Amino acid sequence: MRPAAVSLCLALGLAAFAAEPVTQVLQSVQLGASANPSGLRLLWTGSLRRTFEWRTPEDPWSCLEGGTRVAVTPAYGLAGVYAEWQPLPVLVLRAEGDQLRFTGRYGGMLSFARPDDPFGEPVLQRRRGESEPAGGRRALVQATLQYQGGPWLLRAPLTLLWTRGSGRGPWRYDPEYDTLLRDGDRLHEVQVQAGRSWTLPAGWLSAGPAYAVTRTREAGLERRRAGLFAFLTRPRDLGPFRRPYLAVQAGRVLRDPNRTHQIFFELGLGARLGR
Repeated sequence: MRPAAVSLCLALGLAAFAAEPVTQVLQSVQLGASANPSGLRLLWTGSLRRTFEWRTPEDPWSCLEGGTRVAVTPAYGLAGVYAEWQPLPVLVLRAEGDQLRFTGRYGGMLSFARPDDPFGEPVLQRRRGESEPAGGRRALVQATLQYQGGPWLLRAPLTLLWTRGSGRGPWRYDPEYDTLLRDGDRLHEVQVQAGRSWTLPAGWLSAGPAYAVTRTREAGLERRRAGLFAFLTRPRDLGPFRRPYLAVQAGRVLRDPNRTHQIFFELGLGARLGR
C-alpha cells in the first residue's frame, strides 16, 4: 500500500506544479474488423486532454483525459463517456460507462437458456433471426501497465466489466466479448503484449507475442488466446487524418467452449482527426 501511496502523491505533485500544462481537444476514428468471432465496427472518440508533463510531443508523461465515444456495428450502437488518468508513464487508469441499443439483427441480443449452451459460429448463423431489439448498459474499469525502454515494450491491461440488458435472457450473447452474460454479470479480462519497435521508411512498427484470458463470473466461461500483434504508425498525415495507424492481431484460441483451436484475426485502421 505504501508504494502506491507514494506514487499517487508524486503524480499529484507533478500535476499541480507542472510549468506549462497543455489542454487539447482531440478527435479520433477507427474502423475495426475481426474473424472468429466475425465483426465490423466504426468508432469515433472526442475528448479533452490536460497534459501535465511530456515525454515526447506525441507521448504524454502525465495527463488527464475525458470525453465521449460513439460506435456503430451491424448488431448494435453504443454511446458512452469515459475518463482516463495517466499518473505515471507506466500506468493508465480508465473508467467508462456505455449505453447500448441492439438492432435485433446479427446476433446482437440473442438469449440462451443455460450458460453451457453452445454459441459458436454455426449456432449464431442458425439463430440470426432470433435476435431481439433491446437496450443495455455497461460499466468498465481498467488499469493498464505499460513500459518502453529503448526498442522494447510491454503493455498489460486488466479490465473489469459490469453489464445489464433488457432481453429475455436469462443468458445473453455479448458480440464484443464473444461470451454469455446475464443481467448484472461481471467479466474480467487480462491481456499481455510484449515486443520490439523498429523505425522503417513507412513509419514505426511494433510487433511481438500476445496472450489474453477472458472469464465471466456467473457462467464460469473462460477463453485463452495466444498469438502475435503488429502496430504500424505512419509519420505523415493523410489529409485530415493525423498519425494514421494499422493494428493487426492474429493467433489461435487455446481454450474456449466453442472456438478451441480455431484461428482468430483482428484488424484496426485508425487516426486522429484535425490538426
